Amino acid sequence: MTAHAVVERAAPGRPGEPDRAWPQAVSEGRALLARKARSFHLATALLPEPVQDDVAVLYGFCRVADDLADEPRSRAGAAAALDRLEAELLGVAKPRALIAGYRHMAWRHAMPLGPARTLLRGVRTDLDDVAIEDDVALLRYCYRVAATVGLMLNRVLGVGGTEADACAVDLGLAMQLTNIVRDVREDAQQGRVYL
Repeated sequence: MTAHAVVERAAPGRPGEPDRAWPQAVSEGRALLARKARSFHLATALLPEPVQDDVAVLYGFCRVADDLADEPRSRAGAAAALDRLEAELLGVAKPRALIAGYRHMAWRHAMPLGPARTLLRGVRTDLDDVAIEDDVALLRYCYRVAATVGLMLNRVLGVGGTEADACAVDLGLAMQLTNIVRDVREDAQQGRVYL
């Protein structure tokens, strides 16, 4: 897979009920940022206030998805929770405030839902024991769980185009590979062998 991987496309969600859901979505996203990503939280302070809100909601969505896979009580329960999250994302199920906020933000930025759905496919990989077969499978996994975040963040930051997306993909791959190398022992203890 190259940095110019094809980005899956899906129609962005409709705005739903932003007046009620948006403040709660921002609050939840900011709380997750402050609690789970202190460095990134500090970096977002350099952004204009409305962009900080959008980044917080984007982070909140990604964090919820990742935590469902990383902190499951049971595989079946985590799989069901991820299915529910995807149904909320697609507007098939009534979304909680954070997901309604994400859908509204995606609509405002004309952000396709494809990268978010690909992220969910990636985190589902971690529900079972993981044994990545080769470099192609490793890069596919990294694309799904990290490069997609960069693609979504590009839209929130108002950056677009093939070159910008290629940079976001490369950065996402590099960051995820760094995380994997850093956590080899911890991941192996959880039945996850990425290398």
